[in-house]
Amino acid sequence: MDKRAAAIAHMNLGAVAIFAVLSLLLNMAGCAPGLGNTLEVQLAEQAEIRPLKESVAGSSPRIQVLKFTDARPVEAIAQIDGRVIKPRGDLGTAVSTALEHYLGKNGVRLSMFDAAIMRGEIKEWKVFVTPGFPSTTMEATAALVIELLDKNQKLIHKARYSGSFNQQHPFIGEHEVSAALGKALDFALREALSDPQLINKISTLPPMG
Repeated sequence: MDKRAAAIAHMNLGAVAIFAVLSLLLNMAGCAPGLGNTLEVQLAEQAEIRPLKESVAGSSPRIQVLKFTDARPVEAIAQIDGRVIKPRGDLGTAVSTALEHYLGKNGVRLSMFDAAIMRGEIKEWKVFVTPGFPSTTMEATAALVIELLDKNQKLIHKARYSGSFNQQHPFIGEHEVSAALGKALDFALREALSDPQLINKISTLPPMG
């Protein structure tokens, strides 16, 4: 091979290397979700919880759900490769809304008057996203303390419940991150409303008049 051919071959190898590096960088960029400074939680669709639904069938107990208190130690709801993102909207309202939908879907009557009260605190609710190649890792967790008071304001049940959702995928964006938070909350609420002790307390509440 003469010097000119060798030089051309060397240039071709260099171009291939540069192309490979650029492709890798583009792929890694595709793995990193492009989020702004705030994130709104996408609530999961509430499912039927058979033990609760069967327990309250025919009695239709009355419950008023109060807005949850945000008792998380930090304001951020997401951390993307070290960058923190704050929640968009009221988290306490989001939790109480999801809980109301769950109760209503499973036979509990929601009432503003002459009803038991369900309230609580958000102890943890966050998602960690670590961009990488060939996939991005996402870990979401939620933890709630839920209280049930009878219509005379007497505390009859208090417990902590938690849920988590993990995922790995080549492409994760804002929709997936938001949905992961919703699924973590959903699992925490499912754990609560599947708790035999809480179900027993709900089922013995005064029925709808």
